[in-house]
Amino acid sequence: PLLDEAGVSDHGSAPGGSSSRVPWGELLGQPPFSDAADFRHEAHGSVHGRLCLAYAKRCGALWRADLSMRWLHSCAARLVSMHASSVFAADLSAARQCWRCSPLCVEDALRADYGELATEEGQTPPAFERAIQARLHPPRENAAFGPGGLRFGGQVAGGAERVAPTISLHSPPLLVFFQSLLPWAELDVTGVGVEPLGWSDVGRNMLQVARSTLHFFSCLAQDAVF
Repeated sequence: PLLDEAGVSDHGSAPGGSSSRVPWGELLGQPPFSDAADFRHEAHGSVHGRLCLAYAKRCGALWRADLSMRWLHSCAARLVSMHASSVFAADLSAARQCWRCSPLCVEDALRADYGELATEEGQTPPAFERAIQARLHPPRENAAFGPGGLRFGGQVAGGAERVAPTISLHSPPLLVFFQSLLPWAELDVTGVGVEPLGWSDVGRNMLQVARSTLHFFSCLAQDAVF
C-alpha cells in the first residue's frame, strides 16, 4: 500500500540514482516480498496489515520525493540480493519464521487498540488520528515574541491561534536554514502543507526584486529631472 500511495507502478522503472536498475515489479516478485504472506505474524498479522495501511494512507505522500524513492528502491534491491544469496537465505528465512511465532512487546497495545482499527480501506483508526494530531500540532505555550503575546507578522499567540507554516521539509537544507532565520518562520512538519522552494525560485524572486528596484529608481530619477 505504501508504494501505491507514493504513486509507484508495478511496471515502473527503477528511480534514478538507485543502486539497482531492476524494475519495481521484478523486485516485488522475488523473496522476501513474494512470500511475505507466509511469514506474517500468526497472532497479529491482520493488525500489522491494518497498521501498515493506516500509515500508507496518512504518510504515503511523504515518500514521493526522489531521494525517498531512491533509498526505498535500494533497500528493496538489497533485501532481494541477500535472499538470493546462499550465504544469507537460510538464516533470513529462519529469522522470519522465528519472528512469526514470537511474542511481541506491544501485544497489550495491539489488543487494546484492535477494536478501533480501521475496518474500511483508507480509514484512519481513531487512536492513530488522535496521536497524529497530537504529534503534528503540539501546544505552543512559548510562542510569544513580545508583550501581550504579539508575534511578528501580526499573529497573536494566545494558545488558540496557530502560526501558518512557511517552510517546506522538501526544500534544500541550506534554504531551510536561511528561511528558519526569519522571525515569522514556521516549519511545516507534515511535509505536505507548503510547496517546496528551490534555488530556481530564489533566482526568479531576486531577479524580480532587482527589476522592481531598478524601475523605482528610474522613476525617481525622471521625477527629479522634470
